[in-house]
Amino acid sequence: MLPLLLFILKKFDPGEGGYWKIAIDDSPTKRYGPHVEAANIHHNPTPGPGDGDWLYGHN
Repeated sequence: MLPLLLFILKKFDPGEGGYWKIAIDDSPTKRYGPHVEAANIHHNPTPGPGDGDWLYGHN
């Protein structure tokens, strides 16, 4: 596993003076049901004709 990780890090190395930019998306998803791991109920910010007031998403 370590050789693969080192290969990936070298492939995307920004070089000297470069930097990594990491983004995390925490928007609600269209995963349904209370049995989805780490999913909580959220107010639906963009309800459509077939959507309800609430949706399940991740934290």
